[in-house]
Amino acid sequence: MKYLIKAVLGLVHLLTFGQLKYSRPVEGNALYMSAGEKFWWGYKFFGHPIKEPERGKGIREHFQANPPEGFTGVGESESAVEGLPSITLGLAGDILPCPDLHNNPPKLLGDAIDFFGAADIRCANLESPVFAAKPLCAPTDDITAPPEMNNSPEALALLLQKAGQSNGLTVLTTANNHSMDQGVEGLVATLDLLDELQVLHVGTARSTEERDALLLVDVQGFKLAFLSWTYSLNNKSLSDGQGHLANTLRLNLPDVDLSPITAQVAEARQRGADFVILCLHWGLENEKFPLASQIEKAHRLCESGVDIICGNHPHTTQPAERYTWVEQQGDREVQRESLILYALGDFISPLAHLNLSSVTNMVETLLVRGVDGRVVIQDVTIKPLYAC
Repeated sequence: MKYLIKAVLGLVHLLTFGQLKYSRPVEGNALYMSAGEKFWWGYKFFGHPIKEPERGKGIREHFQANPPEGFTGVGESESAVEGLPSITLGLAGDILPCPDLHNNPPKLLGDAIDFFGAADIRCANLESPVFAAKPLCAPTDDITAPPEMNNSPEALALLLQKAGQSNGLTVLTTANNHSMDQGVEGLVATLDLLDELQVLHVGTARSTEERDALLLVDVQGFKLAFLSWTYSLNNKSLSDGQGHLANTLRLNLPDVDLSPITAQVAEARQRGADFVILCLHWGLENEKFPLASQIEKAHRLCESGVDIICGNHPHTTQPAERYTWVEQQGDREVQRESLILYALGDFISPLAHLNLSSVTNMVETLLVRGVDGRVVIQDVTIKPLYAC
């Protein structure tokens, strides 16, 4: 069946002379997909990824004008940060179940580990449950039967070992469209395993109290808040009384109410967070640019108090930007800066056959506490790597 689907979509591509190359504002949520959206998803998956942004929105020009560089931090010169407290934060993309992980994937060796593993604190997205009672299940090139993904405890332990877990703190976000692939039992087993491995986690929770506790981490005197939300749970939804299991919000809708997230941001600040990292599982798979509505929502979230937005889900890298905005403090206006990473791509993936999934980005940010006590971004380094 998959070969027939692939052939039909290839024929459509030829008959339209490749004009289906622009992003379009759909939700991409499996639970609400129309037949047309399913066609669009399959078209992208089977060899026709979308490399052009929405037409008429000025998206390419926006990113050209706002590159993820030039952060003023506490000053433009190196001498400005001498003697000031600082830490490094490493960010990476989605960790999918990968049958070849035990074969020492090259990207986990050498300078990649020196880059990511040396950070004072690291964060990536765990894209599937890790449920020892069930076999490993990785995605394939067959879209006729969506995978109920599952990773293995051995693979995760090996990855953490190679990524330098013993050298610093690791945070794994767990809110994504595969969070419920192994049901409530698999979700809980995943959190239990992460606790056993001494890995911090956020995005899914075993109870309302655990969800509401938020994840605030003290790193050498820097109090960092990590928040994690997903746009979907694929074909599943949470019933009454299960809302704590995963932070879900239909983030790809242009008019979605963002108050559940901004309330968490405000709560984190109230509890003393110096710096807020918001990890969002959102956007459209196999597309090189975010939607115009995503950019607008990202800006609103930054203005609510988010310092870094780290996006994932599209299985490819997407642009990043330095967003400058003005905060009103009484009768004063203060310029602020936030970093928005719309999608980092797959950190670990068996999907290298998708030509946009062959590259991932790792990011290191230098955070500095200024003389006024505020923690700001001083510098950003983005390192592209080939996926395993």
